[in-house]
Amino acid sequence: MIKIISILVLSISLTSCALFSKDPTESRQSDIYYAQGTKNLVDQKYSEALKNLLKANELKSNDTDILNNLAMAYYFKKKPKTALKYLKKALEIDSKNSDARNNLATILMQQGKLNIAKKQYEIILNDLVYKKNFRVYYNLALIYLKQGNTIKAKELLVESVGHREDYCAAHYQLASIYEKEASYANAKKHYDRASRGSCKTESLPLYRLALLYLTMGKDLMAKEYLLKIKKEFPDEKIAKSATKLLRNLKKKDEYRANNFKLKNKKNNINYDSGNF
Repeated sequence: MIKIISILVLSISLTSCALFSKDPTESRQSDIYYAQGTKNLVDQKYSEALKNLLKANELKSNDTDILNNLAMAYYFKKKPKTALKYLKKALEIDSKNSDARNNLATILMQQGKLNIAKKQYEIILNDLVYKKNFRVYYNLALIYLKQGNTIKAKELLVESVGHREDYCAAHYQLASIYEKEASYANAKKHYDRASRGSCKTESLPLYRLALLYLTMGKDLMAKEYLLKIKKEFPDEKIAKSATKLLRNLKKKDEYRANNFKLKNKKNNINYDSGNF
């Protein structure tokens, strides 16, 4: 499954803040709904997530983590306007909820409101204890790429991987930029990092590495990655593309081999006829 090319990087709150109801029983029940709704979000069961998070919100209407996740449930149910409403409410209650602000900025970016989104991301970067700033740098980089500022985008992507070395998406974007600039060594380095460790489930960086090696004229290395794709990702569409490229390489090798034989045959004939 190709996930790292996702334009949007959203944030789900995994722990609820301590805004307890006057009734401890209601508070505990809200926490149960919140926990289940959050798990539903992670499992991509968005209808169930919405159901549980709405119940949690009824019992704790001012919990900004519940509001954030409720907004995400609406977003994934294709209701961005409702999602924005809950995110804005969360920020009215707690302006330091960086998960909510990140999601607000990301939806605004999707809607093409790039400068407004950029300001929201820049506010988050002032939250020095926020653990997901690597995502914020990445999202900001996407805005600068959309605006044609590749130099600034690269700076932000370098910041992103500096904060989290195994962040696949940032490595992939860096590699794509370097490849367009014909900086093949840097492109290779970042495609490689986008396919290792926690990124091992990604097939696209391997495919782009194969294409890069073909561009560099290193067919044997390209074959290695194409074969790896066929072996490790046989059920993905990209495996079919890899198979097609392998067939083309085989034809290319056969053509070279036939030419080599013809040249040898011609040289042998010239030798036997006394031309040397």
